[in-house]
Amino acid sequence: MSLGQKGGLAWADMWQVVEASAVGSPIVKAKAGALSKRDFTATFTVEQMRKDVGLILDAGKSLNVPLGLTALTAQMLSSASACGYADEDYAAIIKVVEHAAHVNRANVEIDRASCTLRDGSTPDPSDPAKAFFHAWADAAAQLVEKAELDRQNGNMLSASEKYRRAAIMYITGERMPPHDYPPRIEAYNKLLACFSRYVSLGGVNCERVFVPYERSVLPALFVRAQGAGPAPCMVHFNGLDGLKEFLFLSGFPEALARRGVSTLVVDNPGGGEALRKHDLHNFAEAERPAGACVDYLEGRSDVDAARIGMVALSMGGHHAPRA
Repeated sequence: MSLGQKGGLAWADMWQVVEASAVGSPIVKAKAGALSKRDFTATFTVEQMRKDVGLILDAGKSLNVPLGLTALTAQMLSSASACGYADEDYAAIIKVVEHAAHVNRANVEIDRASCTLRDGSTPDPSDPAKAFFHAWADAAAQLVEKAELDRQNGNMLSASEKYRRAAIMYITGERMPPHDYPPRIEAYNKLLACFSRYVSLGGVNCERVFVPYERSVLPALFVRAQGAGPAPCMVHFNGLDGLKEFLFLSGFPEALARRGVSTLVVDNPGGGEALRKHDLHNFAEAERPAGACVDYLEGRSDVDAARIGMVALSMGGHHAPRA
């Protein structure tokens, strides 16, 4: 039996909780109010419930509106109990609210980072790139403070997740101002520290390595394939202004690992740590740094040296075919 047959009125009542929670947001109140008056039919399902939650969150994402998800969950479960839901219905409802909480958390953090841009209170408000940098760096610093509290209290996985989000915010802000802007290198160092703590505290499949390269090194991340024995490996280069941490956090190396392929994510000359820490600038002959990566991988016992490939994005579309 569908949700509309078992609990249409209860579901409509639930939207009144959302409507009451949306203090200060006419848009969200109007959306929730409209949904609370919907004529529910026998085709209304848990999937429609998920779409409705997304609709409300989309309406409020730019307004930093608290949607009272605790009250929302309580009302949904109360309605479910009154309407004779089975265990699988409870599970579906919880999944909907978990998704809503995850989306709402991200929206709130992005909105918090943008608040000082709207009111002009960030340093260098006359320079949009620098203002954006400071807004996102400050938001990242707030996450780091929370991560440190988690770490001190022994909540390592929670700390790891906050460090991950802080690293993302530092990455986003750090790429905006001019390369010679002094606070930028400080933010870069902080993103490296956050990423390192995210990996170590969370037990993340990511090994920091240094590839010998001519008279220097190429900083890289090695993501090991799942499964036993030597595995094929992809060398992953950056584009014009990419970072190896950004490439890792995109999820692509982990997706390859689940498919039995390792990845060496490299800050090649001209980007990331290679440029900022080792003064290695970009040039056309991509086969030189790529060859150094192959030499390094051939020396690893967990890599199948006969199956080494390469992938790159953006300007890496030049590097990968040439290498």
